[in-house]
Amino acid sequence: MPRRESLRARILLTSGIPLAATAVLAIGASMSSKELSESNARVEHRHDVIVSALQLQQVIADLERGRNGFIATGNEELLNPFVSGKAGLILAFDATYELIQDEPDQVAQLRDVRAVVRYWLERIAEPSIALASKLFNEVKDQSFLRNLVARGAVRELCDRMDSELDSMAKRLRDAGHSELGVLALRAARDYATVGTTQRGFLLTGDADFLVAYRGALERFDATLSDLAESLRSEQSTAPELARLSDRVTRLQKLRDEWVNGALEPEINARSEQERIHRAIEAARVRLYSGEGSDTMARVRRELGEFIAAQESRMHALRQEANEVASRTRQSTVLGSVITLLLSVIIAFFVASGITAPVAALVRATRRVARGDLSARAGVAASGEIGELAHSFDRMVRDVQELTESLEHSRAEAVEANVAKSNFLANMSHEIRTPMTAILGYSDLLLEPDIDDEQRIDCVQTVRRNGEQLLRIINDILDLSKLEAGKFEIESLRVDPRSIARDALDLLAVRASSKGLALECTVRGRVPRTIQTDPTRLSQILINLTGNALKFTEKGGVEVVISFVEDGEVGHYVFEVIDTGVGMSPEMVARIFEPFTQADETVTRKFGGTGLGLAISTRFSELLGGELQVESELGVGSTFRLRLPTGPVAELEWVDGASETARPAAANEPAAEVRKPAARPLDGRRILLAEDGRDNQRLISLFLKKAGAEVAIAENGREAIDAVVAASEAESQFDVVLMDMQMPVLDGYAATGALREQGFELPIVAITAHAMSGDREKCIDAGCSAYETKPIKARRLIETVRELCELSTSAP
Repeated sequence: MPRRESLRARILLTSGIPLAATAVLAIGASMSSKELSESNARVEHRHDVIVSALQLQQVIADLERGRNGFIATGNEELLNPFVSGKAGLILAFDATYELIQDEPDQVAQLRDVRAVVRYWLERIAEPSIALASKLFNEVKDQSFLRNLVARGAVRELCDRMDSELDSMAKRLRDAGHSELGVLALRAARDYATVGTTQRGFLLTGDADFLVAYRGALERFDATLSDLAESLRSEQSTAPELARLSDRVTRLQKLRDEWVNGALEPEINARSEQERIHRAIEAARVRLYSGEGSDTMARVRRELGEFIAAQESRMHALRQEANEVASRTRQSTVLGSVITLLLSVIIAFFVASGITAPVAALVRATRRVARGDLSARAGVAASGEIGELAHSFDRMVRDVQELTESLEHSRAEAVEANVAKSNFLANMSHEIRTPMTAILGYSDLLLEPDIDDEQRIDCVQTVRRNGEQLLRIINDILDLSKLEAGKFEIESLRVDPRSIARDALDLLAVRASSKGLALECTVRGRVPRTIQTDPTRLSQILINLTGNALKFTEKGGVEVVISFVEDGEVGHYVFEVIDTGVGMSPEMVARIFEPFTQADETVTRKFGGTGLGLAISTRFSELLGGELQVESELGVGSTFRLRLPTGPVAELEWVDGASETARPAAANEPAAEVRKPAARPLDGRRILLAEDGRDNQRLISLFLKKAGAEVAIAENGREAIDAVVAASEAESQFDVVLMDMQMPVLDGYAATGALREQGFELPIVAITAHAMSGDREKCIDAGCSAYETKPIKARRLIETVRELCELSTSAP
């Protein structure tokens, strides 16, 4: 404090003379300050004009951007800049007018710009938006998809034509009329070509398909006519051909219904769709070019000239202000020289206590400005300068820490972005792979010449790939729940050895197919049971063992179970040991992060989403344990899961020193799967409320094969009416299967309405929503059980059977 007061006193005492000289100088400078102020005001005014003109330029740019965005996409939200720009256009022009109202030439130039903009709005922009809106509405309103529904309505007609042609060809061949049989077969072939080429045109819009369709239809008609003529000419010698001649006549009528009632309306609808799309593209070409483009170019040019003129004027005003400032400087030179001499004397007097620390602070500042954040002032002086130097050092240190933190965060963000991009590519591959198999084998199932063995193989392939796709989706949902912190963990008393063996049984076929050994070994004394979540423990073991099998080409995989005692508590230890490709330390550091695998080449060679280990490590943490890994590149890996068992004194023990088990499927043929009871739902009446026709047929087939009588409701309102009608007829349904997403009235509202009316029998929710909270939402709505899509037949039938038995046994 004394030094601070001393410094202030020295400055105040030695500043008297310079202050007096400055006062004399101020009197002389005040005379020119007014002129300088006025010059600066004129410069500021011109600057305001330029800013207002630039804002007007931005409003006009928003108008054009909004108009072009809507025409390009049809998205009405992209019109927002146009709407807001149109609303602010008048205000922008008026604001600029107000600033230049005393400058007639500038006002006239701006009015020309305004006239061109108004012309563009009224004659070009708004009509073009209206035209584009009309075209896009035509796309929305076109009935192509509704016309395509006609294909389902005439399916029975197509089947009849197939049946008639095949039957006729067979009868002709059996009757020894081989030439007529060839005509019948040719008609069947031409009929198939008509349908194929028509569907090709519907799918692609390619006119070549339409040409092929017309040709095939002509050949089909000609073949039918030839067949009819041949039958009529030969029926006098072969009376049995008279009936076949009548059938050809019926076929020709069926052909007219098929072509005129389905094929031609669909072709017309598809042609109309192509016409609309061509109209849209032609309109876009017109709207983006021609007068609209030239007009906006003129607006930009004239407004640019206006802004350039303002900038030129501001430049002249600045030069004028500089001249005024120069005169002011010249008038103050003499006084400044005197003041400078006095200031030098005073500075020399004060320098001993100020300049050295200030110079050190300046040097440090320059180093920091060059990017050297390790620089410090290093000033030990007290008083204001000492505090300033100390604050500077603290500030630089904080900036250095913040910079390092930001650099680290940036590196992490870049790495995370790369990892997620790789994950998206991997996920696309993983999803498209089973989808390719599903679609491909589904097409094979449609082939008419496929035998039963091939058909069964196709169905099994489709199911296997569908289950693979469902596992990928479940992994993504699990990670989403974990990231959101909404994953719930159960705590049950379970036998970990049994869970481990069950997990290995599920993977035994995979190990056997690769020729790998798969064993489960218990070493030493282990607890008989522990308190944990059996589902998540099983999922972790399946993920770890499945990974080990995937990355192992020879040798085998061993799951070793043991117990480690840590004082009064202990840990159940599961070790998954493989002889696979192994990993380097750099790879190990990345494998537990979501969306990543050890190396991109691993993804290309072995596949996978990169989610399994991330989910497993999160599950292990939720179970109170940890997941570790030891690996050597080219030798193999060991994943170690440690789960807490609680106090050692409370555990019940089993001795597994010599206990080694191999999954049966890995060493011997699998036992035949025990079939469920033939018809567990005999005598049960079930109402299925489902709006999807395919799901109606599939679920009904499952239930009917199990012996149930099934009624269908298309929506929630029909479901309520069906339940009420059955109750009035004293033939109530035993169970209602309720889809929760339906038109007219959804499953939630329908279930609530039934419960309010006193319907107490079971209602099973069927939904594709499988996120956290969806089950609780269905139960809260009044459902008795919850099943997710895709439906598993055995599980659904078992659930229905149990609910029926509980309902029957209830008092």
